[in-house]
Amino acid sequence: MEKSEKGMTPNSFMRDLNRIYLIMLVEMMLFGSIALFTTISWNFDLPSTEDTFLIAVPLLTFIGVVLGRVLYKKKLDTLINEPSLKNKLTGYRVAIITKFALANAPFLIAVVAVLLTSNIFYLMIAGTLVMYFITLKPTLSKVKRDLGLSVKMGLQLNDKNQLIN
Repeated sequence: MEKSEKGMTPNSFMRDLNRIYLIMLVEMMLFGSIALFTTISWNFDLPSTEDTFLIAVPLLTFIGVVLGRVLYKKKLDTLINEPSLKNKLTGYRVAIITKFALANAPFLIAVVAVLLTSNIFYLMIAGTLVMYFITLKPTLSKVKRDLGLSVKMGLQLNDKNQLIN
């Protein structure tokens, strides 16, 4: 990640967040495409009860999404009273990457299930996770809203090239 010698600016912070997001989204699209286009014959039936993935994939999807949201919210709650904007943004970065990872992990498990079983049911779950991930795109307005920034900190974040301290 490109960092200025002087420190972090709102521009560099958002650029880094968006790069991480984009890399994870491209990875999801790439692995999803590989699963879609390398499967020769699709099984359109619901998986049998003996299929381990039948329980694992939906359960891990649920756990990943819910746990990601809970950990994200818990981390944000600790950042609300943080007096330093730089510390708030650093903590926010940790929180959002955790949320991204917990949405991405069940996707990868669903893709493995697709590749092993050729069942379209798992591809639909993977596609749903991609759609969910798209809604997680970080924006400056989301950062401000989620962190509950004061007017002063919000103005500091609006000045794209000002150093954050």
